[in-house]
Amino acid sequence: MDRLFVKDSSFYRKLFRISFPIIMQNVITIGVNMMDTIMLGSFGEVQLSGSSLANDRSF
Repeated sequence: MDRLFVKDSSFYRKLFRISFPIIMQNVITIGVNMMDTIMLGSFGEVQLSGSSLANDRSF
C-alpha cells in the first residue's frame, strides 16, 4: 500500500499545476456544450441532434 502513494508533497503540487489547465479546458467545453443543449432544446429533436454531432468532434 505504501507504493501506491508518493510521499513527496512537491510531486502532487507539480501534478496539480500540470493538470489544472486540462481540467479547466474540459470544464469550459462541457459548459459550452451544455448551454448549446439548453438553448436548442426548445427548437426540436433534429436541431438538438445536429448540435450534439457538431460538439462531438474527434481530433
